[in-house]
Amino acid sequence: MHSDEASALGCRQAVENLRERQSCEAQCRVQLGELEGQVHRLLGTLEGSELSALTLQIGHLSHPIMRQGVRAARCPVDPATHIRAIVSGDVAGTETRHRTLPIRVTLPEEKAMQRLNVISVAALGVMGLTAQVGAAHDPKLSHRPQEEAIAAAPVPYREELVTFANPEAADVRLAGTLTLPPQGAQRFPGILLIAGSGRNARNEEFGGHHEPFLVLADTLTRQGCAVLRYDKRGIGQSTGDYPAATTPDFASDAAAAVAYLRSRPDVDGARVGLVGHSEGANIAAMLAGQDPGVAFIVMLAPAALPGGVLVAEQNRRMAMADGETREAAAQTYRLERRLYAAIVASTDPQEAQARVRAILRSAEPTPSPAEARQAIHFTELPYMRFILAYDPRPALAAVRVPALALYGSKDLISPSDLNLPALRKALARDRDARIVEIPGLNHFFQHAHSGSRQEFATIDETLAPELLTLTSGWIAQHTH
Repeated sequence: MHSDEASALGCRQAVENLRERQSCEAQCRVQLGELEGQVHRLLGTLEGSELSALTLQIGHLSHPIMRQGVRAARCPVDPATHIRAIVSGDVAGTETRHRTLPIRVTLPEEKAMQRLNVISVAALGVMGLTAQVGAAHDPKLSHRPQEEAIAAAPVPYREELVTFANPEAADVRLAGTLTLPPQGAQRFPGILLIAGSGRNARNEEFGGHHEPFLVLADTLTRQGCAVLRYDKRGIGQSTGDYPAATTPDFASDAAAAVAYLRSRPDVDGARVGLVGHSEGANIAAMLAGQDPGVAFIVMLAPAALPGGVLVAEQNRRMAMADGETREAAAQTYRLERRLYAAIVASTDPQEAQARVRAILRSAEPTPSPAEARQAIHFTELPYMRFILAYDPRPALAAVRVPALALYGSKDLISPSDLNLPALRKALARDRDARIVEIPGLNHFFQHAHSGSRQEFATIDETLAPELLTLTSGWIAQHTH
């Protein structure tokens, strides 16, 4: 059977499945014409990054579309619908027709110009489009045993698709999934999952198929907690302007999610805690310092040093993991420290760009075009200007609630050898703070060989058992 015929057969089967599941109807009522604009907006936001894969999103589900046209391989599903496929035909009364949008992409990677193949996206009535930034090659698709196990049998808990407003942002209405233990007389402890940086939907998907927040929510809900995870503003089914948002905006959205959890009659408002990953971990610390009603926080790979330092250090370590020499990586690191300091010292984007251009002109050796474009692009992004200037230590030092912080020893994005000592000092006045480094885990808490971003998608594991055991055990101690 030819690949086109196989894809068509898969699409027809997906249509049959969708018709059996009425809960999906509303999610598929989007005309194909909306997709083209989403593609252009997406590529605009990714300028200066390397694009390795596109993901079509149907409702809050997603389907990977790799560079070699449509790769119709089945992948793990969200148990809310048990469907993950591209759809064609007449779905929920909306006629959708197959159309191919050829997108020629030649976006540079952070450190090297690497040309990509033509990407053909076969799009059929989808609700969102996201992208994976990373390697220039298509990693071999791995099994996702944790997600597959969740999807294989009915889950012993309830799921609700929920929406809630952020009263601080009129255009923002956030959409998410709330998982609840079986109905009982008691009110459940509540947990909010806060995603890290990037265009994350509710499951914080990475590597094409990994869905760590799905796995984490499943673990914690089976333990007796109500768990809320949500799409970031402007992503998935949430409204709002993602490109214009900065970390305080995302923190405001998380505060709205906390308020929503507390408003529910089946959640114990006095036992609502936060679990955040990467930037989400720092948002958890921000909220805990501002809201004494937060019951506890779990910080997975938080930053504990100023952003300008950490971003340059991330780039240095990842470049060496990708094969760059120590000397070349150190040279780029020194240049980036100068560039980022200039951006932080500027009062507006125009001044920042002028300073950056002056440094680039005088730099020896001459920076690559990719490096120059990235630095200039950073001056234009409100989010990056905030990140480079942000020092998380005051917010961390203000935490007085029970706190668990976890790092992986092979994390190249939030390196434990740099962050852990600074975090220990920042949390010194918190009487119930525990900080643990887990050997062998990368930034996404997978068992890894080097911690390189090239590995993320090729590892079967989504979350290491050690991470799940430590997190769930500590939360159980602080909620029961």
